[in-house]
Amino acid sequence: MALYDFFLENSDCVAMHACEHPALQKFCKMVGMPPLNRKRLAGPVLDSRDAKTIADVDALLERQPIGVQLATDGWKRKNVNEAQKVQNFMANFPDGGSSFLTAHGTDGCTMDNHEYERILTEQIVALGERLGSINKVLGCITDREAAVQLAFDRLETKYHWLVNLVCQALGFSLLIKDLLKEFLPMGNTVEISNFEGNHAWFRRLLHEFRKAVYGHNLEIAAQVERRFETKVMVCQSIMCSAEALRKVVMDERYTSAAASNSTAETIHDLVTDLSFIADMESALRLLQPILALLLSLEADKPLLSQCLPLWLSVFQHVKTWAADEHLQTATLEAVLLKRFRKCYHPAMSAAYLCDAAFYTFDAESEAYTANEQRISDMAAHLKIDVWADATKVIQRIAGRPLMGKATIEMTTLHVNGLQDKDLGVELVQTLPSDVPGRSLFVKSIKVRRAVWGSQATMGKEYPAISPIAGQLLSLHATSCAPGTGLYGANYTAKTEVAWPCQGLRSSLQ
Repeated sequence: MALYDFFLENSDCVAMHACEHPALQKFCKMVGMPPLNRKRLAGPVLDSRDAKTIADVDALLERQPIGVQLATDGWKRKNVNEAQKVQNFMANFPDGGSSFLTAHGTDGCTMDNHEYERILTEQIVALGERLGSINKVLGCITDREAAVQLAFDRLETKYHWLVNLVCQALGFSLLIKDLLKEFLPMGNTVEISNFEGNHAWFRRLLHEFRKAVYGHNLEIAAQVERRFETKVMVCQSIMCSAEALRKVVMDERYTSAAASNSTAETIHDLVTDLSFIADMESALRLLQPILALLLSLEADKPLLSQCLPLWLSVFQHVKTWAADEHLQTATLEAVLLKRFRKCYHPAMSAAYLCDAAFYTFDAESEAYTANEQRISDMAAHLKIDVWADATKVIQRIAGRPLMGKATIEMTTLHVNGLQDKDLGVELVQTLPSDVPGRSLFVKSIKVRRAVWGSQATMGKEYPAISPIAGQLLSLHATSCAPGTGLYGANYTAKTEVAWPCQGLRSSLQ
């Protein structure tokens, strides 16, 4: 049975038909084990694993008092013969964990907003049945953007308590793409990387001078599958080899080889141009902090309440960079705002105002109040009205019977803040601050639970909005599993072996 587990858990790198390899069968006979059988692996063994995993996930779902968020992301699973389109569905738990639910094949489907609405409705209803109530499905989050916006709007109208979001990791990833496209064309850096990969003589020269200058042979990063983020990594590695590159292109061996190669001549002109290195340094000063933020988003899975401070920090960073480079900020601001508006949901404002981690103690009123200076900065940079957007979302989630009471309580929260001193001390004083250079994420699951769980204890003061605050502070801001984003491990293999996956089952039989 252990060998069957090995094949299932490593199906991404070990072919299933290898279980019937003559050498393995001979080994099993030598140690007194029954021979492995591919049909048994694809049938009873996989069914048993499916049943156990489904039971474990159902037990997890039953232990969620507030509810869960439905997360979905899509990819193309590359097989030998064809690329199979799959839509992945997961449950995001309030404590920061996630669990795979199912995979939906989309081959042959026209994935417009109507099709997304149909698929999401089916998944919401199915998850609601497993939770015991559809009201425990708090919302959806997806790595799609334009295609699902209309579907999201119609679902929020149909189920008023839903909060449907776009993955913020996707938003920052596309922001990097926007900045590269509009201001920082890096085709030349990729050309240098490709030239090193395609010409052995250039590689040997570069290795020789790297050893002489730096004492290492670290190659220039290759652009992986034409991902735009890797252009930043290529730029970084070229900067680390700039001096060696200059010595290479000035060497006689390079000059003689470049005489018959136009690309080599172009690289010579680039490397000897001082403005090329200066432009790359400028580009890295802009993009490295955003790329680091993107990687942190995928690793730490922040809460929805932490999104606005993240976007505000990016806006401030980009504007500071533009001022240092003596550039006009109007065009930059237009690019930033266009991307932010595609990723923004008014629930971000509501979650931010419900998160006591962002409140400060006012000695005069002896209460914890929202940081009005930061809210003013958000209005100036992000062009949003935080209190107005938050009130609209909370009115919708509260529903018609409680809409008026929720509006009054939001006004009271704006004026009086959180009057419960013990609650404020517990939440605000123990959480790490979000000063520049420190993580904005509440990494401790225990503290995360305190952030949203303790809000429910405010029922005496804010009975209408306290359960809504608990819901908003349970929502994740990304749709990827922890550590499995653009640069994390591929979790397709980890999930498909534990669930009824038709693609895997058909390949085994």
